[in-house]
Amino acid sequence: MISEKPNWQTPEAEAIINSLKETFLQEAWVADQNLIIAPSLDRKIDPRILEAAAQVVDLRFKGMGVNKVLGIPNLGLPFATAVALTMPGVRLVPACKETEKPRAWLDNLSAERRTLALNVVSSIRFSLVETDDRILLVDNVCAYGQTASEVIQTLNQQTEAEVVGLAVLMSKDFQGGLRRIEERFKIPTLGVIRIQEIGPNQEIILGQT
Repeated sequence: MISEKPNWQTPEAEAIINSLKETFLQEAWVADQNLIIAPSLDRKIDPRILEAAAQVVDLRFKGMGVNKVLGIPNLGLPFATAVALTMPGVRLVPACKETEKPRAWLDNLSAERRTLALNVVSSIRFSLVETDDRILLVDNVCAYGQTASEVIQTLNQQTEAEVVGLAVLMSKDFQGGLRRIEERFKIPTLGVIRIQEIGPNQEIILGQT
């Protein structure tokens, strides 16, 4: 049986996703130990790609009452800005790493960030999360989902805001991050470009968004 497309995936969304997939496959390659390099997403970011992907995010989370977007630093911040520009009336939650907190941030939270691939533990700081906020968390990539999980857990434990979803430009589905987050926090997720697996000849195989 062929599964039905999600009700948010309009012909417009499908056309954007197919175009993004085509661009991604033209330039992406596997560098080492499942590290996927996609220059337009991480090394010389193409704002037109962010803008197109943000339209897909808007369609996916439309009607969920999102009023703030929180991007995970560093590479999640450009995408978060594009998403916030696309979603009417939405504000950005400023975020930074470690001790870079601006003096204007009178109230701020800190979430521990565990990067399994690099075996690094650091902190993410973010400011002005309010009681009635409905937050969409945004990042450039999700592998195991550890960083996003730490941020969601911090928001759940230390604020009365609600995280309504997670959107990423690229999901490494074979490492299971989005699935774990959906199961643990019971929120919807979106990977605009979903990598199903890496083939025996380092071929990148995409799945359905």
